[in-house]
Amino acid sequence: MSALGNQQLKIGGNVTDAQIAVGNYILQIGDVNGGIVNVAPPSAPIKFERRTKHVSLKPRPFPSLLDRAEESASIKSAIHSSASVTLFGESGIGKTSLLRNVLNTE
Repeated sequence: MSALGNQQLKIGGNVTDAQIAVGNYILQIGDVNGGIVNVAPPSAPIKFERRTKHVSLKPRPFPSLLDRAEESASIKSAIHSSASVTLFGESGIGKTSLLRNVLNTE
């Protein structure tokens, strides 16, 4: 028995094609009927690598947006105060472009 004692891991829901590593044990779940437990040899420790830089998830910039300074300021104010924002209007009026522009200038 390990120094950690008895450990339990419960996973719920529909889990398929997953791999879970706990210490030297790797559980592969291939389908709903069960899984395979592989024991990694101590001579092959798991290596973790840090990313060299952060991942930017900002949308593409939209530089040609015209005359939306007041709306942009309202959206930024709501974002900073953690308030909800709802944009509505006809299809093609530029709601998504306005949000892309605001998020890129934050």
